[in-house]
Amino acid sequence: MTILGRFTRYLAVVLLLLEACSAEDPLRPANIRVAVPPVLGPTLSSVLGSERGGDSVEFVEMHPYARARDLEVLLFASDSLAFQGVVIPGRSVPLLRPWLVKMSVKLPVEIREDIARTMDPSAPLAFPLTTDFGVLVTRSDLWRSLALPPPTSLAGLREALLALRSREAATRSAIVTDLPVDELFWDLSWSFEERADPGLYTFPKVHVLEFIREFRLDRQLASENEVVEELRTGRSAAAFTSLQRGLRLCARDSRLSVLPLPSGRGRAFALYNGWCLARLSADAEVERRLARFMTPSVQKQLAAGGWVSVLSTVPIEPSGMAAWASTELHAAPDLGAAGDEIVLGALLDATQGPMTAEESLRRGAARLRAQGGQ
Repeated sequence: MTILGRFTRYLAVVLLLLEACSAEDPLRPANIRVAVPPVLGPTLSSVLGSERGGDSVEFVEMHPYARARDLEVLLFASDSLAFQGVVIPGRSVPLLRPWLVKMSVKLPVEIREDIARTMDPSAPLAFPLTTDFGVLVTRSDLWRSLALPPPTSLAGLREALLALRSREAATRSAIVTDLPVDELFWDLSWSFEERADPGLYTFPKVHVLEFIREFRLDRQLASENEVVEELRTGRSAAAFTSLQRGLRLCARDSRLSVLPLPSGRGRAFALYNGWCLARLSADAEVERRLARFMTPSVQKQLAAGGWVSVLSTVPIEPSGMAAWASTELHAAPDLGAAGDEIVLGALLDATQGPMTAEESLRRGAARLRAQGGQ
């Protein structure tokens, strides 16, 4: 049996056990079970504990979360009864679209307009809970000490990084990232093109992939602590990370600044990758209870817990305002069932293989067309 076959059987067994454990006891009130990532579980539990009727929702953390994407697909594809809701990353919505059921509850008008568009405000596929997207974090003191111009364009950022690398020790990596390489690729490409173009083979995207390869940005750092250490010691002067992590980095080091992605005209375009709540149950009461997470009272508590709200009326930390206000968010490109793997393969062909950026993207675009993804 293949590794994929064994893993699929493992997930099926896990689901059966979860469903057995979730059998309702007729002597107690029915709880709504929501599967959540471990990083968000404590905050949501705390928020619901302070809300009236909060005990009607039970959060179950998914461990190990590294395998959560496969589990999410299996949960939705199998119409599992183990959970009534699942918290998923925003970029997973297109992948799960074939199984997601449109909600009858409309999104509140206070939700950021660009986030609402990614979900369809009148009949959303999921309820957005938090705001997150790619940003650039810099050691602003290093930029000032070398009189470098602000990194507002990709060309300007490249020149600054080359200057930093040439004036310091040869071991300087200049810039690091903890974003997945495909997310970084779309963010930088769309910001360069000034639109969310799902086409894989374009001149700006070739240029962006060459930039990623030049600075070895295919090597994603494993943890936030690694990014902190790189920036704290000055081994790196900048990092591509998420808004959420960027705010935490700035709270730990006052020398850091959160900036929008380099775009050329002051407005960045990025994937919306905040946490979203999708439902597995078609029960209208379940949907009504889950919609509470978008109310101002819950959103304010999420913000107090360190998360960026999806409501434009809930204040954000001042250090993140520039990126928050200067970034337009879009749904991840819907490239078909195997689209993400094809794109990632094309990027790795150029960054870790023998192909040029143009060759790899042209080949990847042809593969997407063959499977109907573009």
